Amino acid sequence: MRAVFGQGERALVDCPLRMSLFVRRRSGRSASRVRRGVFLRALLFWRPKNRRRHRVVRPVPAARRDTPPRSLWSLIGSLLTYLGLLALCGGAVVLGRFYLLHSPRFAVAQVEISPTRHVNTERLRALAGVSLGQNLISLSTKEVAERLRKEPWLRHIHVEKRLPATLRIVVQEFEPAALAALDSLYMITADGEVFRRARPSDYVGSLPILTGVGRAAYLLDREWAQSELRRGLHALSLYQQYEGRPVVREVHVDQITGITFATASGATIRLGQGSDEELLRRLHRFDAVWQTLQKQGDAAQLVLLDNHAHPDHITVRLLQKPITRDP
Repeated sequence: MRAVFGQGERALVDCPLRMSLFVRRRSGRSASRVRRGVFLRALLFWRPKNRRRHRVVRPVPAARRDTPPRSLWSLIGSLLTYLGLLALCGGAVVLGRFYLLHSPRFAVAQVEISPTRHVNTERLRALAGVSLGQNLISLSTKEVAERLRKEPWLRHIHVEKRLPATLRIVVQEFEPAALAALDSLYMITADGEVFRRARPSDYVGSLPILTGVGRAAYLLDREWAQSELRRGLHALSLYQQYEGRPVVREVHVDQITGITFATASGATIRLGQGSDEELLRRLHRFDAVWQTLQKQGDAAQLVLLDNHAHPDHITVRLLQKPITRDP
């Protein structure tokens, strides 16, 4: 590269790219345009990583250059090979599925049902609708569980397949704690959940009846109704901690008077409302009064334990004995 300077001008000659790095001095708009052009050319062609300057030409391998083009028959043979493998795989899938769905090895030979207390096993077997000899692979466990949910005693249902020929049904039942008088008698759990309408033969003689919560209140505000039922059941559990107390047949829940028990002998015990410690103190005082009445041979008709003015006082109304006249 050879530079020539003369008469206040600078120029670059004999450049292989035929471009001038130095621009002649010009005035006005022409000089600014020339400088702008030089900058644009430098930006477009003289970047450090220009593709035109750094393009990598990869050599073609010799094996590829020497490989002759494949013939039409070879292409047809490869295509037929692929189609044969695909047909073989599809046939294997179809035959395997046919074997699983029709083989006597996977026919239902036994239906196992977990032990139950309130529901007959034969009824569950009939509701499941699974017959012996039915294919176990094609059997839907969801459909079996849906059919079993028609039984209101069942709380949780789990159906599983045990290959090759066993279907197992595991159920968990509701455990009734009392009967709730919601226009009709319904069975409820210890959490106050209503799960089944009671029948005359369903624990009518052994389970207490909860009153004070109507059907309309239960339907309008289920959470409040269940909390009231739980409050009555909790008070009943405190009462039943001592076995010497009379048997309770009815528990009445009221927001003003609190908890009231009706015993099997006809006595009414108003426990009231308060904390567990206060209710337990009232029950201990009731035990003393009840034992005294039994020793004297008297029967109580009404016992009031919720005297807020005098907590240590208990009001008792005795049952009047029939008057016998001498002949």
